[in-house]
Amino acid sequence: MNHLDNLSDIDAANVVRCARTLLRRPLLRSDGPDGELLSLVYRHRVVLQDLFAGLLGYRLVVERRFARLYKSGPGHDDTRGVLSMSPRGYAYLALTLAVLTGIGRQTLLSRLVADIRSAAVEAGIDAPDDVVERRALTAALRHLVSLGVLMETEGSVAQDLLPQEALITIDTDLLGQLVTGPVGEAQSPEHLIELAARPGPRGTEHAVRRKLVETPLVLYADLPDDQAEWLRRNQRKETALLEQAFGLYTECRVEGVLAADPEDFLTDLSFPGVSTVARIALLALPDLVDDDSEDPPARHAVATERIREVCAQLV
Repeated sequence: MNHLDNLSDIDAANVVRCARTLLRRPLLRSDGPDGELLSLVYRHRVVLQDLFAGLLGYRLVVERRFARLYKSGPGHDDTRGVLSMSPRGYAYLALTLAVLTGIGRQTLLSRLVADIRSAAVEAGIDAPDDVVERRALTAALRHLVSLGVLMETEGSVAQDLLPQEALITIDTDLLGQLVTGPVGEAQSPEHLIELAARPGPRGTEHAVRRKLVETPLVLYADLPDDQAEWLRRNQRKETALLEQAFGLYTECRVEGVLAADPEDFLTDLSFPGVSTVARIALLALPDLVDDDSEDPPARHAVATERIREVCAQLV
């Protein structure tokens, strides 16, 4: 099934560009990053909706002001979160979303913070008013500002140093599109994680293809037996499909499949990184993998003491 066959070369290229942008920015706003593409997404919305539903089992909502791609959850993988958010920050994010559903379109920051703390008490979460907690709360509020859900009409949401007043405007349309997991069906937090990570309507096909699109490396050893077998049988077809639909190039090996974006647009983390820690880690890699402790396939078990030893030799 090829969703681009009936399009002209220009339209097909624009659909791929829009699809790549939506994968990178699942909540695309006219006033946000890459917002200039929203009109193009709106123009090709039917093709894009069919493409995401057919290939990945994702639902795409497109309005004049925004487009929302409903991806699946990461399951129990806790390595792909927002870098500025701690686990405590995510707790405040969930509490803030719960409070915002009944607060209206505008509110004072002091009232919002008070309601968040009340919601924490109701949920049995200890939320003391100290610097650490204020920083976590500020990170959650700033993240919502970056998503366009909150707007700082007057003042700032910063609460990490001293509490201050601000007038906050809530975009209720975006707020209603933010949560992708089936909250109403979940019986517990663990159940919600499980439900959000469910495979698409085509089961194994959607589950494997989502992994190929969302993660740079898929190892057969990490997949259930049925998914690993499906991927081995369909390597060539998936290689052609991912390149045509999303501009991804794949490299297939005995250990698994690597998907790369030659334009470096679809990655949320660059490799190698630009920080001092990232560069030290890159320099340490040859020594860390040069031993006999490989756990096939494609894994090297490295103790923390060994990492410290190798890094100490580099600095």
